[in-house]
Amino acid sequence: MPALSNGHSTKHGTEISLRLALVRRLREDSYGSYAVFASEARYGSGDRRADFISLTEVAHAFEIKSDFDSLARLPAQMKDYAKTFDLVTVVTTVQHLQKVRKLISKKAGLWLYDAGTLSVVRNASRNYRLSKLHLASGCNKDSLIGALHGAKAAERIETLQGLAVKKLNIAELRDLFHRELQRRYSATSECFVKETDGQLEPEDLLLLRRASRIAA
Repeated sequence: MPALSNGHSTKHGTEISLRLALVRRLREDSYGSYAVFASEARYGSGDRRADFISLTEVAHAFEIKSDFDSLARLPAQMKDYAKTFDLVTVVTTVQHLQKVRKLISKKAGLWLYDAGTLSVVRNASRNYRLSKLHLASGCNKDSLIGALHGAKAAERIETLQGLAVKKLNIAELRDLFHRELQRRYSATSECFVKETDGQLEPEDLLLLRRASRIAA
């Protein structure tokens, strides 16, 4: 992919600069096709949160590490992503590039933001060894009840997730999780695409944020 200019470049690679460059690139890459985007998407159990998600035929999670971010949690974040999403990519800066290379799997993608330009250092490879528990934890109660024959609405969501792990295979859980992403984020994503163009502003990214968890 060709390098993509970012009109909001600054002396340093700030989080908003990286995020704007990433969203602009994903929009260009998916032009003419249907894609779902989500920013700061909470998923699964606990307070797991993906910096950015894109969904086409695959679910792609992006972790953004700006000049001002710590890399201390990156290995754990990447392992968690790799159990849930088909593709995982880190978007980072020249300052962090070499350290990030050492901290992430070779299957993870690596995109570099430098002086207002975003370029691909390495494309992500597909994760085929997803976790059934992680996928089930990304599905809400109604989705789980619909997928589990005989499941009751009175059951706790944790119980339903456990049943899903036992009764559904990886392909079924992956499909259920992707449909949950579609349900959660298709409306806000469509609104974002309709109301913005290539000249994105920081406030435009607010259209892609939802405070609620995917599995809520």
